[in-house]
Parts: sequence; C-alpha cells; structure tokens
Amino acid sequence: MKVYHGSYTKIDEIDLTKCELNRDFGRGFYVTNIYEQAKFWAKRKGKKQNNNGLITEFTFLESAFISDYLKTLRFNMNDYQAIDLYFNSKIYSCLIDESTKLYKKSWKEIYEMLKLELNKIIIN
Repeated sequence: MKVYHGSYTKIDEIDLTKCELNRDFGRGFYVTNIYEQAKFWAKRKGKKQNNNGLITEFTFLESAFISDYLKTLRFNMNDYQAIDLYFNSKIYSCLIDESTKLYKKSWKEIYEMLKLELNKIIIN
C-alpha cells in the first residue's frame, strides 16, 4: 500500500529517534494513505520552516498491522469530516495542552478515549 508523509523536508530513512515525543498518539512516524492529508501536513510543517514542505511516499506492508514489532494505528474513516472531528475533539485539545499530561498515557488508551468521543459525536 502506498502511504505518504508530509514534512518540511524529504525523509530518506525513518528514524524514530528524530520523531517528536509529544505528538497526537505519542512518538512515532505518522503516515496516511490520503495524499491530500499529507499535502496539508507538508504545507503546515513547511510554513514553520519557511518552505513549501515536501511529501515523501513509502510502500507500507499491510502485514505490519499485525506485527508485534511495530505499534500501528489504523483509522478507517478516511474523509475530511473525520479529520475535522479529531482536530476539534476534546481529546486533541488535551493532548496539545502539556498541563493535562494526557500525552503520557499509552497510545492505546488515547485511541480508546478518542474512539469513544468520536462515536458520541457521530451518533449525535
């Protein structure tokens, strides 16, 4: 499967030690199968570095979703509505607020909290 990473620079090799600690679901290398989403992030990250950003394409083996070596999150909602819901969620607000320390929870706990919140929004 083709996946994309939007950044301010080209990524030749994935190096998790260079990844930021306090990201949405913890330290990790974030990719998407939605080109437009990667384009959004490239533009956003590039703006902070005074450039246009860049999208790097990778081939991702779907077997990694069941790997014990890699921790992966897979979202099945692949439209902009889901992205908007996430960025406007209480969970996201708490994650970017360092005083809540929510980012110290495991990615599975955060994922479960987010699923509950999004399900409430979608049902209502």
